[in-house]
Amino acid sequence: PGVLALLGDVFGLSFALGRMVSVLSLVGIALVTGAAIAGPARRAARAGADERPIARLAALTAFALFAAGYPWTGGWYDLVRNDSFFLALVTVGLHCSVRWARAGTGWPGPGRIAAAAAILALSFFAKQTGIIYVGVGFVLVAVINWRRAPMFAAIAGIVGLGGTWVMQRATGGWFWYWVHDVHQSHDFNRPRFWH
Repeated sequence: PGVLALLGDVFGLSFALGRMVSVLSLVGIALVTGAAIAGPARRAARAGADERPIARLAALTAFALFAAGYPWTGGWYDLVRNDSFFLALVTVGLHCSVRWARAGTGWPGPGRIAAAAAILALSFFAKQTGIIYVGVGFVLVAVINWRRAPMFAAIAGIVGLGGTWVMQRATGGWFWYWVHDVHQSHDFNRPRFWH
């Protein structure tokens, strides 16, 4: 809603604008997935192996599996909902966490890790389950390059906790009610989860 509010001030609030945010989020997911798959193929090519056909097939398979899920998920990918935007934040944040944790020890490594942490922390404001991916990002960074983990944790904490404090103050206490209390009232359907 915040992204739509900002864009709505410029372009006018409409369902078309909301769908455009969802579609652009899907494009972002596809681009980041392709980049994640292309990176190892480029490294293999530098080592003398021609991995391009395999990389292309892997990228196509990833996109096809995602697209094949459209009817199974109820067709929400391009709706005016926060789900696609949330997935884009998580995909970009996790990809950047892994990629930038592998970067050298000099600058802009810490700045990039801070950016990855901020992106994942912002995913919480799209959907509350984003907090899980902040934890996943932290574990990935800690395993790949433990020296960058304190920076990741600090920035994720500042953005997540600081943003929650700001939102709580700005809404007169309704923010926490919405993200916690209403969320806790949702049923958990175990059979659907396991099937």
